[in-house]
Amino acid sequence: MPHKLSAVLISGRPQTARSRPGLLEFGDKKVVERTLAAYSDFAQVILVVTGDLQGFPPAGGNLKVVGTPEGASVGEQVRAGLGAMDSSNQGFALGLLDQALLTPELVNAMAEKFLGGKAKILVPLSLKQIGQPAFFRSALSADFTKLAEGETAWAVLKKNGDEVDTFDTNETTVLRNIEDIDDYHAMLHLAGLPVPEPAEEGADS
Repeated sequence: MPHKLSAVLISGRPQTARSRPGLLEFGDKKVVERTLAAYSDFAQVILVVTGDLQGFPPAGGNLKVVGTPEGASVGEQVRAGLGAMDSSNQGFALGLLDQALLTPELVNAMAEKFLGGKAKILVPLSLKQIGQPAFFRSALSADFTKLAEGETAWAVLKKNGDEVDTFDTNETTVLRNIEDIDDYHAMLHLAGLPVPEPAEEGADS
């Protein structure tokens, strides 16, 4: 049986037509497809795409795709995703669409600890750093709708600090997403995939 959870996957920062790491190639799949595979056992996955939907997986099965305007803030992306959430689920995971190194085994282990516990929030902890995805009880979706412009999930974590549990892991995959080309190349290397040669100066892109 799938976990009675929704996953809301956002870009994590305003995206432009030239900055769409989810569409980068990662072996025989795109980064976003690798990320989605980690949530295959969730009852619902909501992919929040800013701007043009072309190139992203279409909705179907447990996947719902929500569009937001190009340049949408993190808060706007989160609210759009939560607005499409199935309220009958027991909670939701908030993650990034460019975490291609996440595995179903790791995400499922976090989901099982969250569903089996009583804390309102569960966050992964690796190298003493909080990673993603973070898990929240469904009732906390209301806290996200009240966030002021510029506020992120950190504000919800701070507000509910006494209700936060951790999932301790040696896996640094919860800390990795693609902020720049070096991040992309590092993730390819860790996955054992070929790293593209740098383009020659003056060559056509």
